[in-house]
Formats: sequence, structure tokens, C-alpha cells
Amino acid sequence: VGQCRRRWERLGAAAQRDPAMQDAGLLLMALVALQVGIQPQVTRACVAPTVTGQSLVLAELLVSIAFAVVLVPGGAFATWSAAQSAMIAGPPAVAYAVRSMVKQAAYRHCDGVTFNVVNQTKVVFCAIAAWVTMGEVQSL
Repeated sequence: VGQCRRRWERLGAAAQRDPAMQDAGLLLMALVALQVGIQPQVTRACVAPTVTGQSLVLAELLVSIAFAVVLVPGGAFATWSAAQSAMIAGPPAVAYAVRSMVKQAAYRHCDGVTFNVVNQTKVVFCAIAAWVTMGEVQSL
């Protein structure tokens, strides 16, 4: 875990020095904001009401796993055991899956503004969960 954190810190420091990376970061943040803003409408328009939330969440998680397998460098987790991985990533993964199921129900029952306001509370809850479970304090 420490190796991954140090690597991300180095990447973050490099991004702060590189204007092109800063521009790319701003563009990607704008694209994420756009995606979050239109997601409820896209879901309502593209997913039949008969499709279950569980199948959507399963598809979402499988796509996330596929991206992780493709994008994470080969030796990134070479020193981790299966037990360490389950212990470190298991609880957040379960919380993420439950949250995704609730999110799918919200897509279908809330207007876009209400959904997005409530959805943004995840940042606060993640910060609280990190503080309670791992003793991680927040910083600027």
C-alpha cells in the first residue's frame, strides 16, 4: 500500500509541474461533471424499466474490473497477497456495490438535480469512512 501511495504522490507532484497535465486534468474533470450531470437522463432513456438494478450494478462492476485489469501496470500489486487484497479492498468494494444498487434505484425515482445533490454527499461519507476505519485525516 505504501508503494502505491508514494507512486501516486510522485505522479501528483509531476502533474503540478506540467501545464499540459493540468490542462488534461481540467478537461477530464469537466467531462466527469458532464457525465454525472446527464447520467440520470441517459439511464432513463437507454435502460428499460424492466432491467433490474442488480444486473446494471453487476455490469458496472465488471466493466470497472476490466478497466482496472487493462489500466493498472502489471507489477503494481505484485507484493500483495489475496488475503491482504481482500482485507484492504473488500470493505470498500462491498460499500461501493451497495451504493451502486441504491444509486440505480435513485436514477429511476429522482429528478437530475435532486439525484446529483444527494449523490455528491458520497465525498463527505468517504472522508468520514476513511477517518473512522483507517484513521486517515483529511488535508488540503
